[in-house]
Amino acid sequence: IIQDAFDKKVNEIWTLKRANPNFMLGIEKIPEYNGEDTLMSITIKMTAFVRGAVEAFRQYLPSKSATTPYPPGDKLTKDTAVTETEIQLYTKRGYPRLIGMLLWGVRHGFDECKFGMSILGSVASKPGPLAWKNAMYMLSWMDANQKRGIRFNKDGNHHPVTFADASDKALLSNGQRQAGFAIMWTDGPLITSSHRLKHVGLCISHNEYMAITAAAKKLVWLLQLLEEIEVQITTPIQVYGDNVQANRLCENFVSPGNQYIAHQYHFNKEKVEEGMMILLWVDTNLNILDLYTKPTSKATCDNLMPNLLGFGEGIKTLCEKILSMDPTCKPRP
Repeated sequence: IIQDAFDKKVNEIWTLKRANPNFMLGIEKIPEYNGEDTLMSITIKMTAFVRGAVEAFRQYLPSKSATTPYPPGDKLTKDTAVTETEIQLYTKRGYPRLIGMLLWGVRHGFDECKFGMSILGSVASKPGPLAWKNAMYMLSWMDANQKRGIRFNKDGNHHPVTFADASDKALLSNGQRQAGFAIMWTDGPLITSSHRLKHVGLCISHNEYMAITAAAKKLVWLLQLLEEIEVQITTPIQVYGDNVQANRLCENFVSPGNQYIAHQYHFNKEKVEEGMMILLWVDTNLNILDLYTKPTSKATCDNLMPNLLGFGEGIKTLCEKILSMDPTCKPRP
């Protein structure tokens, strides 16, 4: 009745057409049921949207399909030199439009592409031949995987689990590294980020420590939101990182060895002391955040992507495997 009244009022001004809520703005939500009433999973796909993007740039697609979300070992950064002629050429060819399409796909169905999207977006104002080549490579990847999507499972983890990581490969122009985090819920990527750190790290543990801060801030927001809608979450939240020293620093006091770290990053210590989160060690080979901080090989992608996208063994099983590998690297609760 409420919907009918709303439709009637709105149609006095505009033309309103009811549509299937499981398909909006190129995003398709596919529920899977066990029997008639028990929802087991929801898969989010971008199949139709990807097909449209592919048709718009088909003449530029590489002859061979991509085998990874982003070219392995690629060297493109904001430091990559391009000429003004190249910038004009690839801008006119449609690089801004292409980046917009890729970004929409990455946000809603291709989380494994977030590192590449961060790099491609950073050169949006000065595209060159390498940026164009890599963007078309990513579009080729989406084309090859358009029917897959991201899956959230009913029997997955019902308490958020977080992974964080940072690279030690710096931009030559400012020394900043790439970092990222993923908050996983019901086996899928609920909140994720791949971004350049805002400050220069003096060592890998410093970079990893700053990456954990970004994850901690987003966890505060998420827990406050869940509290407002009366969803009870048990704390501390497990936060996995593959740098032992960075993890331990989250529970240690400031010392002469780490006193150079900017005060705002010690937010980590406060949240550990409050019991909001606990830092746990994860072997690099099981850290799904490798996909967010560097251009990884096909073998690494094949190993990590299933657990990132909800098609693997499940986050609960992954965490059990992680914790069984080397308990000596876990900080005190």
